[in-house]
Amino acid sequence: MIITGCGGAYPGSGLAVGDLAVASDELFADEGTETLGGWLDLQAMQLPLYTQQNRQYYNTIPLSRHAAEKAMQLADTHGVRLTRGRFLTVSACSGTRARGLELRRRHQAICENMEGASCALVALRYGVPCLEIRGISNLVEDRDLSRWDLLLAMEAAQRFVIKVVEDLQRSSLSGEPIILTETEETIRDDSA
Repeated sequence: MIITGCGGAYPGSGLAVGDLAVASDELFADEGTETLGGWLDLQAMQLPLYTQQNRQYYNTIPLSRHAAEKAMQLADTHGVRLTRGRFLTVSACSGTRARGLELRRRHQAICENMEGASCALVALRYGVPCLEIRGISNLVEDRDLSRWDLLLAMEAAQRFVIKVVEDLQRSSLSGEPIILTETEETIRDDSA
């Protein structure tokens, strides 16, 4: 499965409007509770989203490491700047720099979106490797729509995803294995 679209880059991520990012994993950033003692994620609350073969998944959903590495190599081959890191799925877009800084600090993420973790969870449940590539449409700062560029972000993501699909087709035709099965053990720390 390839998830694509646009995202908002967090302060300090090094990303700019029009840049491309690939997810190392996805995280349900709003699932948990705020307490007087601070943020509690689903693991702290002992509420897994999904259990598979005695492995519990809380806020963090792994994506295909192999597919992301292959995308990074492809970007390098084509001279495309692609940044890899954790993506956050939020229920409401961050409209202030302060909120963006808080989420980046709490989760060590590079950008946010509104659906990636849900798609990644479906892929995980069905055993389908998942790759996520997003074009950056805006910086997470005090909301100023005049600084956003959705078209640039979506075009950049679309152009690169087409390269990924073409590379998959070439690999398939040449007999090389394509990213349809995971061979690595993916273990993530949900305690962030």
